[in-house]
Amino acid sequence: MKKMLISLFVVGGMGAAIVWQSCSDAQRRLETALAYRPERPDISSRSASFQKAFLPLEDTFHAQENLLASLAGLSRLYHANGYFDQAILCYGGLLLLEPGNAIWPHRLAAIYATFGQLDLALPLLERTVDLQPDYAPAWIRLGNVHLKLGKVEPARRSFQEALKIGSKNPHALFGLARVGSVEGDWATVVGFLETSRRESQVDLGIDLLVSAYENLGRERRAFSIRGEAKALSGHNELPDRWISELNDVCFDDYQLALAGGTAQYVGDVSTAIRRLRQAIKLAPENGRHCIQLGSIYMESDRLEDALEQFNRAIEIDPTLPDAWTHSITIHKQLGQTAQAEALLESGLLHCPNAYHLLMEKGRLLQSRGLTQLSTKYFMSAAEERFDSAQPLVEAATNYFSMEQVSQGMEILEQALLAEPDHPLALSTLAFAAIGTKQKSLALELLEKIETQPRVPADDLRQLREKFQETFVERQ
Repeated sequence: MKKMLISLFVVGGMGAAIVWQSCSDAQRRLETALAYRPERPDISSRSASFQKAFLPLEDTFHAQENLLASLAGLSRLYHANGYFDQAILCYGGLLLLEPGNAIWPHRLAAIYATFGQLDLALPLLERTVDLQPDYAPAWIRLGNVHLKLGKVEPARRSFQEALKIGSKNPHALFGLARVGSVEGDWATVVGFLETSRRESQVDLGIDLLVSAYENLGRERRAFSIRGEAKALSGHNELPDRWISELNDVCFDDYQLALAGGTAQYVGDVSTAIRRLRQAIKLAPENGRHCIQLGSIYMESDRLEDALEQFNRAIEIDPTLPDAWTHSITIHKQLGQTAQAEALLESGLLHCPNAYHLLMEKGRLLQSRGLTQLSTKYFMSAAEERFDSAQPLVEAATNYFSMEQVSQGMEILEQALLAEPDHPLALSTLAFAAIGTKQKSLALELLEKIETQPRVPADDLRQLREKFQETFVERQ
């Protein structure tokens, strides 16, 4: 593919200019559009639903008398559905037919960057920002390419230009933090990333922030956010309208589901819903898409719409535990306790090892005073998710309620092996250590908790008071 990409880039540049000058305007536009319209790609390996959606739209674009609109439509269709050679050919023609339109070099650069051909992406992005200097995503993409090519100063300038457009842009701040890390300026890294975390809802670069704290000797601060770095999801794609709108003609349900997740992450709920609806239409048998759409509805407090999607997912595949879990949560929110409990029993029949269902059952039994049976469910949940402290904390609480303190403390130590900085496990074990007069253990835990911002202030205050009452005032 690389050889083809390079040859097309050359044809779209100097080589085509010679032909361009030798024809009349109308004739050269016609010949250019025809020369750059690709042959139909082989889609025989794609699903029937894909072919059913893709082929008529491709025919529609081919049939347009307006050759510019035809080429533009085909470029979007091919790019959105992964036919990059065909998209590149279209963009080559569009660069000639509309040299003042910044979208074409921007999208072409995105393809080259995807395949690691940064030397081809770079001049296209430079052209993009020349044509559209107020489009921040182009500056950020340009900065990313410069940085990957080892061009630190141009990268810095590009990210700074993006910040002039939006002073709180988390991707631009993250870019400048990466520049700082290349230079070993860890104080600058901390400054940009702390600003980003404070000013935006998009949490980028937390792993880099941990490294920066460590390099500055701020071990406690690094420790306190390391758990957050573990817990955060990977949704950090650059919001880029010129790229994301390609999904309007995408017929890959998996790609649409990813796009929906990205839109949801940045708070664009309407786009997230639209993308998931597209995905479900293409793959109505995929229950996971229904769960994802239901979750978006649930977060938007559209509970009836959410239930409809979760029920649909259960009908498609009753072994999907999240559909049961979310449905139970909604029924509990609506005060429909009997329905929630019935769903829980059905869910466990179909998904006997589902973590959240085991936890739900354990809590239900716990609320009814069936402590020993409740503990079995919590321990089963811990086996299913060995890196989660929560079921072990719940089990330990049961042991304490049964006055089996040593067993409870052993379980909490297991919880801290699963998640060393879990706030509830730390504080609960610290209270237990104080209660059993284990001063050295209590002091060790209290020191860890002091560096843990996720421990509620009231819990920390009570721990300090209890420690003072137990170990200091009695001396």
